[in-house]
Amino acid sequence: MDDTIGIALTVAAAYLEKPQSIHVITSNLYNAQKVYDLLTGFIGESHCLFYPVDELLRANTIANNKEMLAQRLYVMSQLLTPKPFILITHTAGVLKYLPNPQYIESLKLNLKPGENYPIQHLKKLLIAAGYQRVNKIDASLQFAIRGDILDIASVNLPHPVRIEFFGEEIESIRYFDIANQTSFEQIHQVEILPASDILFTPEERAGLETKVLTQLASDLKLIGPQLYAQLETVTLSDLQSIQQHQIHSQHYRYLGFSQSQHYSILDYQPKAITLIANQDQVESTAKLLIEEGWSYFQELSISGRQLSHLQMYRPLERVLSTTQNIYN
Repeated sequence: MDDTIGIALTVAAAYLEKPQSIHVITSNLYNAQKVYDLLTGFIGESHCLFYPVDELLRANTIANNKEMLAQRLYVMSQLLTPKPFILITHTAGVLKYLPNPQYIESLKLNLKPGENYPIQHLKKLLIAAGYQRVNKIDASLQFAIRGDILDIASVNLPHPVRIEFFGEEIESIRYFDIANQTSFEQIHQVEILPASDILFTPEERAGLETKVLTQLASDLKLIGPQLYAQLETVTLSDLQSIQQHQIHSQHYRYLGFSQSQHYSILDYQPKAITLIANQDQVESTAKLLIEEGWSYFQELSISGRQLSHLQMYRPLERVLSTTQNIYN
């Protein structure tokens, strides 16, 4: 059993003595939540970030937990700032493929009244950042355009914002209420964060088609023409959606496949010290997750529902190969 109280006390003491970036990796989501709760009690919420990933294997590919997604997006953004944080996560969290941190940083929008931003250009940027365009916002991670008015719901804001334009100039920015769609409280600056953690750089999207078509040709020899027809239909549909920025949770399986360099949440705060809490449990959990992921993806590929050679998780040793590690 993980000594969560001891871990939290050790990390809190080290941080209070010298504020610095620290990663804490526990074996599972439950222990990570316990460490986070203890640490925030010791040193306050402003110094701690909790990065959760659903440990139910098929939930990662079938249904995205929007609350967890919003939390992850907020944490990714905060880690890209100069401020030191204590990041608390768990095995599935560090094994998860993530977009290039520099690309995520480039997709942030800082908007102020008086600045010029063509609304159609902003629309393209929001779509590239994973936002869903709707007629009327009713949830986070959406945007809507009506004439010279742009509504956006970003995960870092207490309310959605309504941005009114005069031509290409931002005339005003206000919070607005989803229930009655009325605006209130003018604000002088707003930061809009990306709306997905499944984002492909232009280079990755450009190279993905060649990789997919090459793997399709190879898979034809493995599964035969009957199953191949189904595989080709599903895969090319996914490829088209990715190229058009219509990203869904099932497209996560292509993220690591598309990348020439892989990234985890630890790469968003690269100079941190990483504490692996109970090394044996973390390593055994990682082995189990990777085996389950391989088995599940193998099941999909031999039945013609997914390309072969896709991976759910990164190997733990590769994730930790570039970090400063302390083992508990």
